[in-house]
This record gives sequence, structure tokens and C-alpha cells, in this order.
Amino acid sequence: MSSPDGDEQGSLYDTLVLRPRVMLDVRHVDCRLPDSTPSILRAAAAGDLPALQALLAESPAAVHEAAGNGVTATHYAAAVGHVPSLLAVLAAGADPSTADDSGCTPLIVASLYGQVNALQALVQAGVSLEAVTPLNDATSTKACLTALQWAALAGQEGSLRALLAAGASLEPSRAGPEFSPALHLAAMQGHEACLHILLEAGAPLEGLDSAGETALVAACRRGRDACLRALLSAGANVDAAGSKGCALLVASNAGHVKCAIALQQAGVSQLLPNRALAGTIRALRTAGVLSTAKQG
Repeated sequence: MSSPDGDEQGSLYDTLVLRPRVMLDVRHVDCRLPDSTPSILRAAAAGDLPALQALLAESPAAVHEAAGNGVTATHYAAAVGHVPSLLAVLAAGADPSTADDSGCTPLIVASLYGQVNALQALVQAGVSLEAVTPLNDATSTKACLTALQWAALAGQEGSLRALLAAGASLEPSRAGPEFSPALHLAAMQGHEACLHILLEAGAPLEGLDSAGETALVAACRRGRDACLRALLSAGANVDAAGSKGCALLVASNAGHVKCAIALQQAGVSQLLPNRALAGTIRALRTAGVLSTAKQG
């Protein structure tokens, strides 16, 4: 699979460059739902606690009803962040760890939407912080992410802080053959604030993903020069390399000139191959840093 950068990585990176998967469309979490949507889901989506309580009183089993895609009232309450409704369905016997048809749990929903209070309520209900959800769909286990990884991917600073405070591990899920630490995900998506949060929490600068690359190389792959500079300021190894070569080569091959310049200014020592790098070399010369670049 080829990424928009023209990088034939064929791995987790190809998916992560896309907009994070959203299991619930926030534009429709306002009761304008299909007619077939169970009433209890409508009430949860609207944050209508009296209606929710009335439905549960009339039919306690309604708490287990789900839409055609497996989404439950618990998912909707977590998505809109209406804690009273969330607590009501949990008190009525809803499973706080229930997954929809894509494998998404209410904790993942709350993390993705930055609903910190709902997230904390679910943690207090006993959900596992390390439970994973497939990146693509429930039938694929190629790459699975924890709530912390999803929050980093979506750029949800509040969710990250709440999950870390609750004791979420900085170690990536290795439930599938491909994995990427939260620090990599934040760097790849350009979420600089999340990157700083993770570094302050002790995320290892030189931690590796399943491709043997550091977060610095991940930032170069996607042209996230602000995150790259933040990693360099934190002491990341400027000469880091992975399966596709050193950070400078990765940035140059993808045409990410700002990243290449930042690496040169930081004193990268790798050779610049002569092939297909004319544009980057011209940019380095224009920026006045070519004297530090070596060409092979």
C-alpha cells in the first residue's frame, strides 16, 4: 500500500496518515439518528437523563440494546460526555467494556472525543486501561491500540493526561504484528502538545516501533517538523535510523525539506546519497546549512 507521501512502507504508517477512525459520527450525536435507532440510544445521545431513566424503568433489559453496528447507549453517553447518563446505564447493568462491531469500547470513544469526565467514570467502573481495539476493524489484528495510543493518535491532550494519571502504560500494545508507541503516534500526526505530555510522563525518546524506528524517524516520515524539533530539543538521537534508512534519508526521500533542514542544523552525520535529492540539496543550500551536509 502506498502512502500519500509516495512511501511504499506497507505498514502501520499507511493507515495512521489517514484521519483517525471515528466509530461514532459526532455530527449525529444529537438525536437526529435513524428511525431504527433504539430509543435508549437516542436518549443517551441527547444526554436526556429523565427519558433514559424512564426507558430503563419501563424495560430494564433496554440497557443492552444496540444499533445495527453494535453501538450501545454506553458508547453514546461516552461520546457526548454526559456522565449522569453514563452512570445511569452502568448502574442498570450495562457492560462498561462492551465493544461495538468494529471492536471499539466506550473507553476508546471517550478517549477519542476528549471526554475526560466520561473517561474517568469508566475507569472508576473498572475498565481495563490496557484493553486494545483494532486499528481498522474487528476482523483485523494487524495493529491494535490502547486508549492511550488512540488519544495520542487523535491529539486529545485531556484524555492523555487523564489516562496517564489513572496509570495507563506508555508501552505500546503488541497484540498484533505491528505496533507503534504513543510517542510515535503523536509525532506522526503532528500533535506537539501531546508529544510534550508523553515526554514529561517518561516516554522513552529512543523507543522503537515494530519497524525499528524511533519517534524522530516517524516525525520525519510525515514531515512533522515542529514535532521533530521538539524531539531534538529533548535530546533525541539525530542520527536515528530504521528499516528505510536514517532520519535524514527518510525526510529527504519524502520531500520534507523543513525536516531535512532541522536535522542538518542539529548536526546529523549521515551521508546524503546523490540520488533523487536535488530538491532537498538546493533547499539546504538556500538555507545556508549545506556546508554541514555530506554527500555520498
